[in-house]
Amino acid sequence: MSNPDKPGGTIQETHAEAMLQHWDGEAWHLVPVPDATSLWTYSVTALANDDVWVSGYTVDDRPAMLHYDGSSWSRVPVPYDGVNGELTDLEARGPNDVWAAGRKLVDDEDPGHALLAHWDGRSWKQVPTPADAGRVNDLTLAPAGVAVAGEQPDGTPYVMRLRHGRWSQPSVPPGGADGSRYLTSVAWTPRGLTAVGYEEGATGLPTPSLLTGGR
Repeated sequence: MSNPDKPGGTIQETHAEAMLQHWDGEAWHLVPVPDATSLWTYSVTALANDDVWVSGYTVDDRPAMLHYDGSSWSRVPVPYDGVNGELTDLEARGPNDVWAAGRKLVDDEDPGHALLAHWDGRSWKQVPTPADAGRVNDLTLAPAGVAVAGEQPDGTPYVMRLRHGRWSQPSVPPGGADGSRYLTSVAWTPRGLTAVGYEEGATGLPTPSLLTGGR
């Protein structure tokens, strides 16, 4: 549209909202969701045609969760002890064992702390995490629990594993010319944890990084 305060200039208007699509075997179709203009979506996991979860955050930066029961979508509350936050990843073993992870902010100056939540078939509950754990970049299922990768509030990368309700933290070697390393994804294998990401080399350009062996 034209800008009345600047002859010949224009004003660009943008619009963003949650978008879900479903593949029916032949084509993709947009799926309406409640309050789509107030949501940003990050991750999805499907257990059955009538059991689908989607995570993300609201326009006022609060964790959000959607559930599809086979006929309609609904918002499901996720408790967390922060002022803002997002849920960026979802993993599920079954209808009574779904995990979500992301970030929570305790104040306006907080770069982010780990946020982990679990669905037991009845409600979402926040799972305690170590105090020095920063935001979670990725979540994976592991025997008797889960594992996460992310950065501490000071930017130090970490990998942590929750097993039988207790956290362990394999050491992550520093990387890059200045010791900077960023871990973006983690997976469980028969040999333990594998994390991938990137590090900044002497030229300042990122190079791939792969770490294995943490159990």
